[in-house]
Amino acid sequence: MFDKPLFNRKQLNIIIIVTLIAIVLLTASGNRPLLPELSLRQIHQVPVYWAENGNDDSLFLSFSFALPPTRMGDHPDTRLLFNQLHKSLNQLSQLPDIANNQAEIALRSLADRLQITLKIPNPVDEASRNNVSSIFTLLFSHLQNSLDPSQWQQEQKKQSARSYLDNQSTSSSLLQLQQWLRDSVAVEISNYRTWQNFKHQLLSRSQLRIAMLSPDPDVILKQLQDTLPLLPLSDSWQPTIPTNYSLQQRTTSTLGNYHLWMARHTAGKESPAFMDQLVALRQIRELATALNINSDLTTLAARSQLLLHLNTSDTITAQSVMERLQLRLLQTDNKTLNETRQKMIDSLHENSQNPSLLFEQLESIAFYQLPVDYLQQLDSRLELLSHEELRKQINSLLDLQMYHWILETPATP
Repeated sequence: MFDKPLFNRKQLNIIIIVTLIAIVLLTASGNRPLLPELSLRQIHQVPVYWAENGNDDSLFLSFSFALPPTRMGDHPDTRLLFNQLHKSLNQLSQLPDIANNQAEIALRSLADRLQITLKIPNPVDEASRNNVSSIFTLLFSHLQNSLDPSQWQQEQKKQSARSYLDNQSTSSSLLQLQQWLRDSVAVEISNYRTWQNFKHQLLSRSQLRIAMLSPDPDVILKQLQDTLPLLPLSDSWQPTIPTNYSLQQRTTSTLGNYHLWMARHTAGKESPAFMDQLVALRQIRELATALNINSDLTTLAARSQLLLHLNTSDTITAQSVMERLQLRLLQTDNKTLNETRQKMIDSLHENSQNPSLLFEQLESIAFYQLPVDYLQQLDSRLELLSHEELRKQINSLLDLQMYHWILETPATP
């Protein structure tokens, strides 16, 4: 008498299919480039994140200075400082110690930080190592240069005029929406001394985070150890009371088409929910693009900001536009959702092989002071994210009750 088989034919077929799928997934995963290992060290109270650069003989460095919530990157006072730094760094790049060493200096203004980046050929001997130290010395010294009061007054007038023109050319609804999204009320600086204090407090070790991609990190860490004291320490930014505006939803009249502006807060970089929302937000932006809705995502530490804008001659309401997005999601199959997730995983690994793209990831991790295994954590979370979880996340982010919105309707003749 034969024993009864453990599995019937149908069960065996299911086991075989599941096994084959697992093999395919493991094979695909095994073919992906490994994510880099990051390291962290505090040097003179400055967090320095780095990774070894095995695919390029260049040294990449970023010096990111955290702006206060009351003076974000688009604030007139920050713009004035950006303009001054831009001129100063252009002059610096012409000096022999910089130009002869083929060092490239760039300045960027982001929503929550000013970022200076350096790209330098890898120092392979003692002379070139000394050159790197000289570059650091020149840079840190240059950041302490003062702006003459009369020059400041001239620059402030130019900046005020520019801000006025920008505000005139930007929709008042968009400006209002951006104000509602702010975590704190912007503070205007009215005199030279206060602006100088703002500058000195910003361009200090207290607000600085450094990211480095180098073939030989130990050499550069030593140079930073020697030169960082040239930057002063300062007080941390004073904590601000969040504005926490109640949700604003209104309709106004305007000339021309219908304009709908919708915006909401999403998880910030420091939030445990950020990884879960990352794919959902990518998918929402793809849904929006398919419906000719413009979108923008500003990533910040505590709370990020999603902005949607539709300009159309069709009659719309905020509710009808949100329903279009929700319907588009219902029409999106699970395969498409998984493809979005998979593209993000593939991009994460592929970027690690491109020094410039890897450096961007490293700078963001350093600025927000995330764990050194953040890339690995993100990779694992994306791998485990099911299409059911993703769909649930998207639906929660498409809840109109969580949005500020302003609808501009054509004025009646």
